[in-house]
Amino acid sequence: MILIYYLPDFQSSSIFGTKFFWMEMNGFIVYFKALALSLLILDALFAGTTGSLVGKVRDAETKEALPGTVIFLGNNSFGTQTSQEGTFFLHNIPAGTYSVSVQLISYEKKIIKNVKILPDRKTTLNILLKPHALSGEAVVVEAELPVIRKDITASQYLVQRREINALPVTSVAQVLETRAGVVEGGHIRGGRSEEVIYLIDGIPLNENISGGLGSYLPVEAIQEMTILTGGWDPEFGNASSGVVNIITRRPTPKWDFGLKYENDHLFGGNRDNRYQRAAFSLSGPIYQQKFSFFGVGVLQRDGTRFWWDFDRDIDRPLHRRYSLLTNLRYQASHQVKLGLQLLFSDEATQNYDFAWRYNLKGLPATGRKSLRSVLYYSHNLSSKSFLDAKLSFYRISDRMNELEKQQLDGLRPYSYDVFLLYVIRGNRLWWKRATENITSLRTKFTTFRFFNQYLRMGFDFNYFDINQDLVKFEPQRSIWGKPLVDAPLLNYSNFFHYNPYSGAAYVQAKWETPQGSHVNVGFRYDFLHPRAQTPIISIPSRNQEFKQDSIRWTKATIKHQFSPRVGFGMPVLEHSFLFINYGVFFQTPLFEHFYTGLNSDFRFSQRALIGNPDLPPMKSRIFEISYRQALANDYAVTVTGSVKKTSNLVDVSTFIGYDSKLDQNRGYGQFVTSPFAEAQTFEVVFKKRATGFFWGELNYTYSIAKAVSDHDNAAFEYLQWGFNPTYDLYFVSWDQRHTLNLNISLKYKQYLNASVVSRYASPRPYTYFPSRSRNGLLPKDPDQRLTPNNKRMLDVYSTDLKVQLNLTALIGKWLNIPGRATLFLDVRNLFNRKNVVWISADGRIGGELNDPAAYSVGQRIRLGVEYDF
Repeated sequence: MILIYYLPDFQSSSIFGTKFFWMEMNGFIVYFKALALSLLILDALFAGTTGSLVGKVRDAETKEALPGTVIFLGNNSFGTQTSQEGTFFLHNIPAGTYSVSVQLISYEKKIIKNVKILPDRKTTLNILLKPHALSGEAVVVEAELPVIRKDITASQYLVQRREINALPVTSVAQVLETRAGVVEGGHIRGGRSEEVIYLIDGIPLNENISGGLGSYLPVEAIQEMTILTGGWDPEFGNASSGVVNIITRRPTPKWDFGLKYENDHLFGGNRDNRYQRAAFSLSGPIYQQKFSFFGVGVLQRDGTRFWWDFDRDIDRPLHRRYSLLTNLRYQASHQVKLGLQLLFSDEATQNYDFAWRYNLKGLPATGRKSLRSVLYYSHNLSSKSFLDAKLSFYRISDRMNELEKQQLDGLRPYSYDVFLLYVIRGNRLWWKRATENITSLRTKFTTFRFFNQYLRMGFDFNYFDINQDLVKFEPQRSIWGKPLVDAPLLNYSNFFHYNPYSGAAYVQAKWETPQGSHVNVGFRYDFLHPRAQTPIISIPSRNQEFKQDSIRWTKATIKHQFSPRVGFGMPVLEHSFLFINYGVFFQTPLFEHFYTGLNSDFRFSQRALIGNPDLPPMKSRIFEISYRQALANDYAVTVTGSVKKTSNLVDVSTFIGYDSKLDQNRGYGQFVTSPFAEAQTFEVVFKKRATGFFWGELNYTYSIAKAVSDHDNAAFEYLQWGFNPTYDLYFVSWDQRHTLNLNISLKYKQYLNASVVSRYASPRPYTYFPSRSRNGLLPKDPDQRLTPNNKRMLDVYSTDLKVQLNLTALIGKWLNIPGRATLFLDVRNLFNRKNVVWISADGRIGGELNDPAAYSVGQRIRLGVEYDF
């Protein structure tokens, strides 16, 4: 546990400065050495999420079982023999692609290539051996896995490294948005984006104070990515809409080195973001075949499409990102493996707002640094049982504004021109320092009782040390975005330091019946202790009266929840299957919803928002039914319908004076839970797996998503605009009725690959409430009732293209180029379509300023080169 004290101090130095970068790197190196030394004392290193390989070996002529057949996986690190019935089991195998060697005296030796082991899944091989083969002769065949996984009872989508490398994508979010049920912004099946949990090798990557990803993971580090949308095993918790489970690349048995570089400003003009991205990777054995290493690093600089505005005042990239991932493993024996994973991430962004284009220096920069270390332990207790344990330390540090806090007193609040259009002077009074330290322990025990049955149980515990100091003042605005110059500034400032903890226990059983049906049953218990007190504040007793001098405090209670999950799959015909899945899922509110403003003196000081540590967890019930049909060896179609009902979504309850206009001196808002949200989806997926000269997927989603509140301070905004909050279901802002995705890759021999990602999305809603004049101060109809999201924007079309040319195959034999060199062209928004992103409440695209950010980014062409050796 002493290792945590080697964490570098992320609070010092500037956001963009090189001095800061080298200080952080030096701290990272010290931390790396300390962890590596400690692990060497433990004798082992290992990383990865595992699956199983089972099967049966028979005589190709008589179909009789062949006992005693030797099965080896990969570089012989996994091996077994078949039983008297010809069956074999190999468990706790790191997810990935392997070759399987099958040998028996007096029979041919067979090598099966490209056998895919999926995380927490079973891969089945039925092997036929011909007798009397010549000694030493080997038959090499390709593994033919079924296009339909019968043991997966809920919707999930697997995206592997080969597909990620071929597609025009450079982030996890871009990969996610190519799948059915997902719309832009990370919304899965009608849910809020923060309802999704992201796991890296089984450990959450989410930031828990304000939401989102705590670190940047480069796509070059991904071996495979599984997207769970219709339900998930009880092993996964703290998610109510979806799970994204990412498996990183494992060390290779031979040394492998890779370089990659791309940019988009080779051709001049204004169709570029001054984007540059460089990546490197290194993998191989360190000591024999037991101790091995994999590492990948990325440096990315992006000027965004607004670089021409910044060129006048700021000489630096508007977005800069560094990321480094390392996996170390050591296999001390066939039974025991341990390992280490390190993920370091550093991001800095200079914010932009079109209304500030003449005063960009008044906008504060933001930055985030993170370091995550994970220790892995895996022990095969027997041929049918194994134990996994993971201990992780995760530190996230957020920073806003390069000034020190005391320097804010000398700053002048920003002001507009005479028409209240552009900010012409002053500073946005935002400043933030926040750290989140998470210590997590996860254990998992799995046992296989028979050939087609297994039982899994586990326990998780998380301890948080969260600290936030925020200064934030903002003017009140009308629904049309106009500042209310006579109204007092809203004060969102807060300071808190708390140490909550949470945990979970779960059990799951899976089995296959003799008739070919699959049953999954599991239960999960979660708990959370906020370790804080909740203020009880008096409500005004008379009109225009607001007194906060009746204060009582009560301890926030420990929250408990119990969630059952069940799935069933059965064959309908020889190549078709029916699946039914139901589950209850819980998610903890963000910590800023718990602790914001609790340190205020409620008798004398008001805040715009007050936290509530007694908020109950969000609860979702998901029911799904799907029909899957294998059309041929490589084709499959899936039709799915689902219903999701969610309660306890976070919103704001307001306590104000009689005039129903927000006044900082008389009112505040407190986070509460809104009653209800619901979503129905219908999906059709047609998939061709990666064989032959093309592969890809066509998916369609029909969705209806409604809620009483579509974000965590919706009611507060209505109050600020002068309206009473609505308590009726309405379409959420990401309610996208129709979504169509086409992802296809074509291959011409070994020379050329081309991939296309094409999307269509029907119009999203927005709130239309016209003003009397263009100044956006008075409504056109004073008696009109505000109905949220009552009008739709425009259809969205987008096509991206990536073309890869294998230079080694094309000219390598003349130039004697070792390894593999690839030239690639990545074109985003191929047809340069201007898709509408937002419309103001008066119906104008881009509002009164005609903000260009109201349209999607135009065509961008990236040219790059990749080299692997």
